[in-house]
Parts: sequence; C-alpha cells; structure tokens
Amino acid sequence: MKDTDVAYCAGFFDGEGSITFRKIRLKNGDSYGVLACAGNTDRDVLEFVRSLFGGRIKLNNRKWITKGRKPCYVLRMNTTSAIPFLVAIRPYLHVKAERADLAIEYAETRYRTKTVPVSEIQRRSQFRERLLVLNHRGI
Repeated sequence: MKDTDVAYCAGFFDGEGSITFRKIRLKNGDSYGVLACAGNTDRDVLEFVRSLFGGRIKLNNRKWITKGRKPCYVLRMNTTSAIPFLVAIRPYLHVKAERADLAIEYAETRYRTKTVPVSEIQRRSQFRERLLVLNHRGI
C-alpha cells in the first residue's frame, strides 16, 4: 500500500467520514463497537478505500432522498476493519484526529471476554459519551 493512497483515504475520510460507537446488546448490559462510515455518490471512491481496508458498501436508500438525485453509497467498517484503517490514516487526519485517537484507545483497552463486568460496560459507555461530545453539531 502506497503512502499516497493512505493519505488520499485520510483526506477523503476527514471530509466525508464519521466515527461512532455502535451499541451491542449483551445479557448484562450494553457494550459498544467502533463504526467508521463514509458516504458518497461516487461508488468508485468507496470501492478504492474498501479495496485497501475492507468494510461493506451499501446503497443508502433512505426515504428522505429526493427523487432525481444521484444514489448515495455508504462504506461501513466495524471494529475489526475500522481500527486498522484508523491507525493507518491517523497521521494524515486533521478534523477527525481526536475522534480517531479515542476510537483507537477504546479498541486497544477493550476487555475481550464473553462475560463483560459491569465496570467495563460503564467504562465503554464513558468512551461513547466522550465521542458524542466530539461529534456534537452546532454551536
């Protein structure tokens, strides 16, 4: 993989992408997985990113899309592909740098067993709250 390809992906993601925590229901409470998404009407650019880092591309078929507009595609990466992607593009990020750092830190410190202690679920929830503050829109 060329550095210029990684830098291109970072620039694209910085402008068009988002980093969130996806809620996962567990028997003893909720947990979260990292989700990196990017949308665009040009499927080729999403295919390029996917060819380097993985993920899935789907047509965004939301009901609010106005007739006569181009279809919008969304590339989604779950924790397994999102973290290596974010680690690779992190040196080139500007807008989403702090969000990527938070997601990477979360993944590196995750407690990996089927039974997750309540304290760990609370810690994961705190990561989600910090990301919600970073992603807040408006003034």
